[in-house]
Amino acid sequence: MVNALAHKNWPHPADCPIITVSEDNKDTAIQAYTDEYNGEEVVGSVAAIFIGNKMVTQIKFKLDNCYSINQAEELAIIKALEAIDTISSEQSSPCTTTVYRDSVLKIDSLRNPDNHAYLTEEITRRVAKLQDPNWKIEFPWVKAHAENHGNEIADKLAKEAARSKNTEIAFS
Repeated sequence: MVNALAHKNWPHPADCPIITVSEDNKDTAIQAYTDEYNGEEVVGSVAAIFIGNKMVTQIKFKLDNCYSINQAEELAIIKALEAIDTISSEQSSPCTTTVYRDSVLKIDSLRNPDNHAYLTEEITRRVAKLQDPNWKIEFPWVKAHAENHGNEIADKLAKEAARSKNTEIAFS
């Protein structure tokens, strides 16, 4: 069973950000690619943050196999949003940030106002905190294994995380 927030802790609908899915994302200042890898006994998850073509942050972690691939996806998005929050506080100019997912299911799950699973609510809270008149966050879908540079790097890093000996979250 998915852990859900108690009804009394649900945010008011007026306080929920609108999760947008973009088609055209050429003018984004910050791009985040999140991915996960389900190995035999472990799950690896990653968030790779780019400004332009340069990766500025990678956050990879290994989870025990008791975590679902969905939870690994959500944790990667949360870690990406944490990193974006740090970067956004350093920039004053308006911009759009994209958090690329190669899972349409996860994007649809984030946009579902009836989804009150704990990690989904945490993502919603972080998006609401980041969005303001100067910042816009979008969650576009990117086709997996289609030679997209950022997505290929995230895929590689997620496999590395799953195969690593340490189970702690690694920041670099």
